[in-house]
Amino acid sequence: MSKEDASAQGKIIEATIECIEREGIQAVTIRKIAKLAGVNSAAINYYFRSKEKLVEEVMRSTVENVFEDWREIINDENRSVRERLFLLFTDYMEGAIMFPGISKAHIWEPLINNNYDSLFVKMLNGFFQDLVKKLKLELKRPAKELKLVVIHLFSALTMPVLMPDLYREFYDGKTFKEAKVRRALIEHVLKLYFDEGSEPGQAQDTEGE
Repeated sequence: MSKEDASAQGKIIEATIECIEREGIQAVTIRKIAKLAGVNSAAINYYFRSKEKLVEEVMRSTVENVFEDWREIINDENRSVRERLFLLFTDYMEGAIMFPGISKAHIWEPLINNNYDSLFVKMLNGFFQDLVKKLKLELKRPAKELKLVVIHLFSALTMPVLMPDLYREFYDGKTFKEAKVRRALIEHVLKLYFDEGSEPGQAQDTEGE
């Protein structure tokens, strides 16, 4: 592939991501992407054959990058399990807040179309299997228990980043768009499972008043 072709494809992919972020995956059109990328519509068909193939490539590349970063975090044995989980879920929440359109696009098929065969779903479940194996090895806790812990942690952090203002009225005007509020939630749920002697009722407010 020539540098010119690689550059054109890169611009088209970046424009597609921007388009998804601006308007959502269902509003993406070849015309909108072409305008953002500064190319003609024919170039998109030439490089990617169709809008569907282009969106598929964007979804594949973004999700693979995410899970590559996550595996790097959990494999860093220079840090404690708790530290790695804090970094993992911080990365997850920050990514979802920074790129809400792409994040929602990845769960579109299972959430809206009840289709659980997407690449994101497969890679997420595969990653969780690897995470539980590593946790079991290092923590000496039953896999069945750790699977429930991982499900709880991921689920507890998902709604706040998909709809960061959902709890604003209930949570004293706080929004999960704020990094300190996200960190407080992560610290709280990790404390329930990974701090010795901690019980759910003993979790402290790490954010402060």
